[in-house]
Amino acid sequence: MELNRLAPDFELRGLDGRLYRLGDCRGQILVVDFWSCDCPHVERTDASLRAASARWGAGALLWMVASNANESDAALENASRSRGPFTVLKDAGHRAADLFGAQVTPEVFVM
Repeated sequence: MELNRLAPDFELRGLDGRLYRLGDCRGQILVVDFWSCDCPHVERTDASLRAASARWGAGALLWMVASNANESDAALENASRSRGPFTVLKDAGHRAADLFGAQVTPEVFVM
């Protein structure tokens, strides 16, 4: 994804069962983090994003996009509770990751 370009729209289901759509967040600070609960590098990024989110306040949204089909919902929920709280979205088909060109975790986009 190129800088200063409109982010590609996508919709994914969250662990909470809700459907989340990028286009519904236009005008807000949105952080999309392509994330894996098993990646050792993600824990450091989680801490940094948690601190930034606290500074930004309620106007900022933080979405962790889980594209690793091998991670169970229970593992994702546990990581979200212990490191978050984060909104975790499931991208088992890699649709959103492919739209953004995300290939590793963590890979963070701020909009």
